[in-house]
Amino acid sequence: MTASATVIVVLAAALIVVATLWARAASARARLERAASSLDALNQISRVLLTERNRRGVLGLVAEAAARFLEADMGHVALLDSEGKHLVLEAGTGPLAPLVGSAISPDATTSGWVVAHGQPLVVNDPAGDARRFRSPHERVTLRRAVALPLIVRGRCVGALGVDNPRDQRILTDADTDLLRNLADHTGLVLESIRAVGELADRERRAELLNAVNSRVRQSLDLQTTLDAAVRELGSALGASRCFVRLRRGNELLPPASEWHGPEVASGGSRPDFTLPILLTAMRERRTIDLPDARGEPGLAVTGADAEQPLALLVTPIVLRTEAIGVVAFHQAGMARPWRQEEIGLVQEVASELAVAVSNARLYRSTEETSRELAVKIGELERANRMKAQFLANMSHELRTPLNSVIGFSEMLLIGALGQLSDPQRDALETVARNGRHLLGLVNDVLDLSKVDAGRMDLHLMQTDLRSLIGDVITGMESLIQTKGHDVTVELGDAPLLVNADEMRVRQVLFNLLSNAVKFTPANGQVTVHAGQRRTTLPVGTGRRIEREAVWVSVTDSGIGIAKEDLPRLFTEFSQVDASFSRRFEGTGLGLAQSKRVVEMHGGTIGVESTPGRGSTFWIELPIEGPQPGAALG
Repeated sequence: MTASATVIVVLAAALIVVATLWARAASARARLERAASSLDALNQISRVLLTERNRRGVLGLVAEAAARFLEADMGHVALLDSEGKHLVLEAGTGPLAPLVGSAISPDATTSGWVVAHGQPLVVNDPAGDARRFRSPHERVTLRRAVALPLIVRGRCVGALGVDNPRDQRILTDADTDLLRNLADHTGLVLESIRAVGELADRERRAELLNAVNSRVRQSLDLQTTLDAAVRELGSALGASRCFVRLRRGNELLPPASEWHGPEVASGGSRPDFTLPILLTAMRERRTIDLPDARGEPGLAVTGADAEQPLALLVTPIVLRTEAIGVVAFHQAGMARPWRQEEIGLVQEVASELAVAVSNARLYRSTEETSRELAVKIGELERANRMKAQFLANMSHELRTPLNSVIGFSEMLLIGALGQLSDPQRDALETVARNGRHLLGLVNDVLDLSKVDAGRMDLHLMQTDLRSLIGDVITGMESLIQTKGHDVTVELGDAPLLVNADEMRVRQVLFNLLSNAVKFTPANGQVTVHAGQRRTTLPVGTGRRIEREAVWVSVTDSGIGIAKEDLPRLFTEFSQVDASFSRRFEGTGLGLAQSKRVVEMHGGTIGVESTPGRGSTFWIELPIEGPQPGAALG
């Protein structure tokens, strides 16, 4: 061998060594990069855990990291449900993303095998494997897969899997080791967020119940309440469709309210083949949950239609032991196990909806009664207006002949037609006196009928009550002297000016003073007080405001009034039936008329009395007069 040949051999050997070292370095570098990527993913998950309470959000990050580690089409995390009966896809990437939340077959999938055996699994030839593993997605062919158990407190609660790496290499134990740290950390994460998740579930449940309860109590409109309930429930459970159907006889009416997700159409657009289940839940008053309705007797479920419900949850709405409807949920396009927490939440909301239905029915009944009552009140008001109009007309008709009788009587009494004998004079004085009394009665009836008919107008002006009180007492001087009463007037120093109808207020004061004088035994005491103060007065119907007012009270030492008789004092044609009072003439209209006038001015009138010790009648009139736009009378 020549020297040059030797050199070539040596160089070739050196190149082989360099290539081998380079390959080993590249492999080591790749392992380091994967390890760094794994550590970075674990750090990301730890950071998310500090701020994210959504378990699926954290597990979605785990699935993405696992798929990235092995450069695969799909990464996924499947967990057992709270009862340990069903395996649920909690996170998935690629084609598996739309199936998150659906059930996974425990028999034909790598996740199901891992959960059942609690051991890692590597599958490089699914077609040649006797276990015939398939992808969780029925339309995806499984080429290669690796899955590891997720261990929490020594128990396997789920599986972390990666399906279909994009390169053609064979999966080895090194790939399993690469995912093992991620699986171990995910187990710790699951345990850490379990308590947080339980607390979050309780908070969400409480918030949803509070929202529905608030809606039930805020609104008596059943449609509003049902719409809010199905919207909140459908969103909270992540269902495809949520609806309420109410009962009529032994059947269920079409949905009274429905909510559906964007992936499905309204259930009202097609026949509801789940109706037999709804009727069963209603008649037996029990909740029915079907994770997968395929193969359920009496239900034609094929699963070929993406909008066809494969999972069903139905809870009866029970009101006083009677089922009055159902709340139902559809999960379209995939099977779904219903968690016990979800079922309990729906049952609690169904109880609130029973209250809402009861309240709505009661409200509707009350509305119907109110409408009937409003019609009857309208008829009574019309009859009252007709009565008032009749009284007004009759009063006008009666005053003409009465004035004639009074006028001719007074002419005869003054001797216009000759001298009268004493018996004739006594008879004519009786006729004139009774005529004037009857005319006063007719005038009172006319005033009341005007108020009732809304035809009495107030002529407001600046009125001095101090002067009016003096005028009224002066006009009654002869009656006061006849009874021998001592009348005391205490008006204070404050101005007693009000914006009022002077003639009407004069009549009110006259009524109060004349009653005090008339119903007080001889040589009694009558006291008139007046002043100005700030008080609350009515404005319209049911409202009161604080206003400046002038008040007047008339106190007597008369017979007094029993407590049970006080409510009748201000009623038309009503008198207290005491033997003493019946000795005096009276129409029972004076106080009723006074009450109407005072209220037209925006004021109040009242009485305080003790039998045998006297009475105090008082009025309050606002200084600025009636409130503009206020209801009068």
